[in-house]
Amino acid sequence: MAYTKYIDTTKCSACRGCMVSCKNWNELPAVNEAFQGSYQSHAAVGANTWCLIKFKEHEVNGKMEWHFMKDTCKHCVDAACVKACPQNALYHTEWGAVDRDWDKCVGCGYCARYCPFKVIQVQEYTEAGDIIIDDAKHPTFMEEPGCQNAVRKSQYKGAVVKKSTKCNHCVDRVEAGMKPACVTTCPSGALEFGDREAMIQKANARLAEVQAKYPNANVYNPASIDGTNAIYVLGEKPEFFDLPAKPVVPASLALWKDIVQPFGKVAMGATAAVAIASFILTRGKGGHHDDHDVKKGGEA
Repeated sequence: MAYTKYIDTTKCSACRGCMVSCKNWNELPAVNEAFQGSYQSHAAVGANTWCLIKFKEHEVNGKMEWHFMKDTCKHCVDAACVKACPQNALYHTEWGAVDRDWDKCVGCGYCARYCPFKVIQVQEYTEAGDIIIDDAKHPTFMEEPGCQNAVRKSQYKGAVVKKSTKCNHCVDRVEAGMKPACVTTCPSGALEFGDREAMIQKANARLAEVQAKYPNANVYNPASIDGTNAIYVLGEKPEFFDLPAKPVVPASLALWKDIVQPFGKVAMGATAAVAIASFILTRGKGGHHDDHDVKKGGEA
């Protein structure tokens, strides 16, 4: 059975409870950022901020209107990050989450390069697995209970280990019979988690309810990547929320994952295969089309 996160932007109140619970559960340090001229707390999802409430505003009938969206990993069914990884460190769980194997990840960054949603980052860690914070950029990161696993870059003198990092749908919680941390804390009903087909039906039903108020509303579950396991009800078109209307997996990734990698590892060994990956992946740049032709109501 596939499980999916349901995210309804028309119900989100921007309380940021999901952000706090995500950091608490995953023991991610709070890092400060320069004021962006917005109520939004961070510029984008990052290595230590796996989910972010985006603040979007526009004018409707002469009045300012807010839209709030939880940005996070979409857990694509046809995931570019999974295909880009030369070490098979990124993989799908049996129930649909895209997770990372710490031991296999070498921090090459190809997953971040090819993610059409730009939600994967490469993070530096100590040999013991503590997060290294660049205190030149974040001089006053929070050193409170729950964030003890972070050290300042200026004070760390040991070896640096690089790993990709992103939301993993709280794999440990889900496999223990619980819901993702962000879902449990949402007070407005904007977040739910459950059987994929049930969440798709819920999204389509909600779309019918809100289209009178939000004429550009749509269900965001892109067929171009075989859908996602984070399905959105958007109050505006995808591009309004900085989402690609038709994200795609570049053909170079399909060539690498399905043909070159299996042959290379058998015929030449893993080292040569990674070298070939570097050549192919650095030539095939991108991650999404600029085609914003989206049908109202989205696709399920």
